[in-house]
Amino acid sequence: MAVPIFMFISGYLYSLSYDRHNVTSFSDAYDSSYLMKKVIRFTIPFLIIFICELFFDDTHKMLALFPNSFFRGGSGPGSYYYPIMIQLIFLFPIIYFILKKYPNSLKGLMILFFGNVIYEVLQSAYLMNTACYRLLIFRYIFIIAFGTYVFINKFQLRKRELFFIFVLGFMYIFSLRYLGFKDRIVNASWVGTSVFAVLYIVPFCYLFMLKCSRLHNIILEYIGASSFNIFLFQKFYYEYVVKYIYKYVDSFILSLLCNVTICLIVGCFFYYLEAKLTKSIMMLLKTKCLIK
Repeated sequence: MAVPIFMFISGYLYSLSYDRHNVTSFSDAYDSSYLMKKVIRFTIPFLIIFICELFFDDTHKMLALFPNSFFRGGSGPGSYYYPIMIQLIFLFPIIYFILKKYPNSLKGLMILFFGNVIYEVLQSAYLMNTACYRLLIFRYIFIIAFGTYVFINKFQLRKRELFFIFVLGFMYIFSLRYLGFKDRIVNASWVGTSVFAVLYIVPFCYLFMLKCSRLHNIILEYIGASSFNIFLFQKFYYEYVVKYIYKYVDSFILSLLCNVTICLIVGCFFYYLEAKLTKSIMMLLKTKCLIK
């Protein structure tokens, strides 16, 4: 559920960004300067991790596959996250303004949920291959919309609604894993994070975000701002580094604590350094009049 959780956070943080930058129309959201800033924000940290992967992987092979390897997100678990985030820049205005059209109502969220389901039906009907399916953002429409809904409606979901959503997701996952149910709609490789499976996790995301919003904890806020960098580092970490940790740590709990601690600390430090670099590049582009 790692990527769905990050997509939930992305929906929430994108909505926060729209609110802060007073994005109130499609023309604001698709302003070329605004879009370029978003693309740069995601591309620079990914490019840094991608270059690191070249040193640890078969460099000649990676370069031979470039730009194919680059646009597929490089190596490691969750490598599709970068191309998905680039797509999110262009898809998010549609999600955002659909939800804004129906304030204080579940109607917009239901429209996007069924839009997600329709996508799954279509990709199944047209036999979309797994490689293509994993790189397209449309399978995450609902979870992004849920994070967006939480921000726009200021945590107005009731406990019974959260419980109903949780039960649906739980029943789906339980049926898949223990009752022999076969989902003929969702791509078989990704049923565990499908639009139906994420129903299980969204109430927890909601409650966690609610708790964080009340805490106003500077550490949690910084971790949230660093989330993309943390994710990029963790895919590199689990691909190239974690095997060395497992040589010396054989306890599951201890290794889990090590993994989480290392990914959080290094990911936040990576964000600290990368943010300075990105700011410098933004300033340079402004002086060249390439962005506003």
